[in-house]
Parts: sequence; C-alpha cells; structure tokens
Amino acid sequence: VDADGAWCFTALDRGLTPYPAVLAALALTGYDGYLTLECLQPEARQDPVGTARRDRLILERYLAA
Repeated sequence: VDADGAWCFTALDRGLTPYPAVLAALALTGYDGYLTLECLQPEARQDPVGTARRDRLILERYLAA
C-alpha cells in the first residue's frame, strides 16, 4: 500500500507479505507444487527479465533458509 492508500507491487523482500512465513507454512503442510512469480512492479515494464531474475533470486534465498 502506498502513501495514498493504493495497492502497489514491490520486490519480494519489500512490502507487507511475510514470504518467509508463507513459505514455511506451505512446507509444514507438505506442499511440493509449483510456485510462480508475478512481476507487476513499475520497473518490470522497463526491465521485465531483470525484475523476474531479481525476484527469483529472492525466492531462492527464502527457500534455502
């Protein structure tokens, strides 16, 4: 949520969603299916591959923890 109260998309390691806790909860349930990334941040328009690569690396770091 931005300063005006509107939704905004950020990198996985910023924002409101506690991804490490979400991934831990999925692991506790035995989930072993696919995970997907949606690159909807403003910078994804200029550099979609770089944005996806950055978020993939963040996700891999969370999964390795």
